[in-house]
Amino acid sequence: MAVVHYNHPVRQIPQPRGSHKCWAACVAMVRHARGAPDAVVDAVVAEMRGHGVAINRDDTLPEGSVATLARRLHMHLWPERPELRIYPLPSGVLAIALRHGPAIAFGERRPEDADNDPFHVVVLDKLNGDADPQRPLHLRVHGIDPLIPAGGGGFELTVTAFQVHLHVTHLIYRAR
Repeated sequence: MAVVHYNHPVRQIPQPRGSHKCWAACVAMVRHARGAPDAVVDAVVAEMRGHGVAINRDDTLPEGSVATLARRLHMHLWPERPELRIYPLPSGVLAIALRHGPAIAFGERRPEDADNDPFHVVVLDKLNGDADPQRPLHLRVHGIDPLIPAGGGGFELTVTAFQVHLHVTHLIYRAR
């Protein structure tokens, strides 16, 4: 039995209304950025573009750019290669990802939650409970969703319930 209690509080920074900048809002959140939310998020987009991270014209981050973003942020990426992706995300991966700070989770939302945009990004900042893979209902994850007002803000769910809402495809996290 591996009991974990990771708590890395993050202040919500909403993505600009009508934008596809959830990924940039999440970067701003894990950096604990301060200032007017739209300006902080736009600054992340401009910085990443200026440092060679490929970003689409509509400010979405293509899946192929997640690894480049992780390198630019000096963070680790799970999975290191797409063929190593496992679903559902093992609780041990979440425990590793949240050990040293908040993590950024990229994934695909359920169709009923997606509003014609299935890809979304949230910050995970707390993990508490039993990380034993045989007891998935005993592990709870807390996160911050940058999407406002449609269900944005903080959430706390079992890891199993979280993965019903967001099929995690990538995690960016601190290793130390």
